[in-house]
Amino acid sequence: MKIILINPPISTVERYGRDIGDIAGHQAPLGLCYLAGFLEKYGFEVSFIDAQAEGLSNREIRKKISSFKPDAVGITSTTVAFHRAKSLATDIKLSKPDIPIIIGGPHVTANPRETLSFKCFDYGVMREGEITLFELLKGLKRNDSLEGLPGVVLRKNGNVIINPQRPYIDDLDSLPFPARHFLPDIKKYVPPLGSYSDTPAVSIITSRGCPYGCIFCDKNVFGRTIRYHSPEYVVSEIKNVITRYGAKEIFFVDDTFTVNEERVRKILFLMQREKIRIKWTCMTRANNITEDLLETMKAAGCWQISIGVESGNQQVLDFIKKGITLGQVRDVVNWSHKLGIYVKGFFIIGHPIDTVKTIDETIDFAKSIPFSDVVVTFATPIAGSELYSMAPKYGLFHGNDWSKLSYWKPVFVPFGLSEKIFYIKQKQFYREFYFRFNVIFRHLRNMRRISQYLKYGVNIVKVLPSLIFTKDKKL
Repeated sequence: MKIILINPPISTVERYGRDIGDIAGHQAPLGLCYLAGFLEKYGFEVSFIDAQAEGLSNREIRKKISSFKPDAVGITSTTVAFHRAKSLATDIKLSKPDIPIIIGGPHVTANPRETLSFKCFDYGVMREGEITLFELLKGLKRNDSLEGLPGVVLRKNGNVIINPQRPYIDDLDSLPFPARHFLPDIKKYVPPLGSYSDTPAVSIITSRGCPYGCIFCDKNVFGRTIRYHSPEYVVSEIKNVITRYGAKEIFFVDDTFTVNEERVRKILFLMQREKIRIKWTCMTRANNITEDLLETMKAAGCWQISIGVESGNQQVLDFIKKGITLGQVRDVVNWSHKLGIYVKGFFIIGHPIDTVKTIDETIDFAKSIPFSDVVVTFATPIAGSELYSMAPKYGLFHGNDWSKLSYWKPVFVPFGLSEKIFYIKQKQFYREFYFRFNVIFRHLRNMRRISQYLKYGVNIVKVLPSLIFTKDKKL
C-alpha cells in the first residue's frame, strides 16, 4: 500500500509573526519521520513532502501526489497550521475525491470532533501515530470496519465517531530511527538564530511525555508519563546522524532532557566511550539539573541549554504550576555561565494574574543574570491545556481563529492588560535584553565562520526596526 505523508505549507512569518519570522529556524518534522520509518519497516511504500521547508504551494503538492499515485494521504497539523492543512486537504479532495485523507498531530488530538467536522478529512489519528496509522491503513486495505479501532476518529452516517484512545507506546526502542532520508535536504533545517554554533544541526528526541503540570502546556499527544529510548538507542542514533547525514551538532528536543539524571550520565558516558565528539544543546528545567551534571554535560560537548522560566515573579510561577523557584533559575544560569555553557531562557507575557508590574519584574529578572538569549512569547490557551478552560475567568480569550494560536499573537488578554501593552512589553524585553555589550559579545564569540558573522548581521538588520522604532508609552 502506498501512502504520502505531508507537513502542510505554513510559512515562518505565519508561524512566528512578521517581526522575527525571517530569522526563525526550521525544525525537521520528526513526528512524520517516525511514521515514515515505521510504515517503511512494515512494507508500505512511503513518500514524504515537507511543504513548509520547501515552500511548496497546494498546486505543487497536488502534482507530487498525482505523480506518486498514493492509496492514502496523511497530513500532520498543529493548531496554528490547521487552516493550511484544511486548505490543502480541500484541494486534494476536489481533484482526487476517492483518496482517503488522514489528519494526525496535536490539533486533531486535542480537537477530534471539530477537526473531523470538516469533510475534507476522512479519518483522524490521535496521540502517537505509529501503530494507529499502521492499523488504520491495514483496515482500509482490507475494507474493514474501523469503528472501535483505538486512536482513530471517523465519520459514519454523517456523525463523528471518536474511538477509544490507544495506550502509549512503552518500548520506544521498538521504533526504528526517524526516516530522515525522506527529508528534502538536511541543510534546510537550521535552528533559530543563537541556537546553534555549527551546521548541519540535527534534532533528536530521546523521550516522550512530560511529568510536569504547567497550566499552559498541552500534553495530549505524548501524555504526562515519561517514556525513554535507552541510552544505547540514543547513542546509535547519534552515530547514525553523524555518519549518514553529516551532523556537526545535535539538538536534543525532549521537553526535558535531564529528568532522569542517571540515564543522561549513561548517554554521555557511552558518547565518550564511542569517541563521539560533537557539540550539542538541550532543553531542561531549573529544578532537575545540578552543577555537577552541568560539568559532565560540558565535558561531553554541551555548549547551550534552554530552560523555561516563564516569569520573574514567584507568585506567578506558583499560579501557573511551573514547579520551580527563581532561586533555582538563578543558580542554574550562574553555574552554566561559570562553566562557559550558554543559557537560553523562555519567557511568557500575559499569564492570568500578570500585571504591568509583574511583567517589568520579569524583564528585570532576565537582565539580572547571565542569560545568553531570551525568547518572549504570549500566554496562549491551547485546547487540551488547563489554561484553555480557565482563560475566560481571568480575561478575554479570542480563540475562534485557530491560525492565531501561535504564541506570537495575543489571543488571551488578562483583565487589566491590553494587546497594546503586550506588544510594547515584548519589544521592550527584547530591546533591553539584547542591546547590551556583553550579550552581543557572547554571540559574536560563538561564531566560527565569516558566513555566520554575515548571517548574524543580516538577521539583526531585519529585526532592528521593529525593536528600535517602537517607543514605550506610559501605560
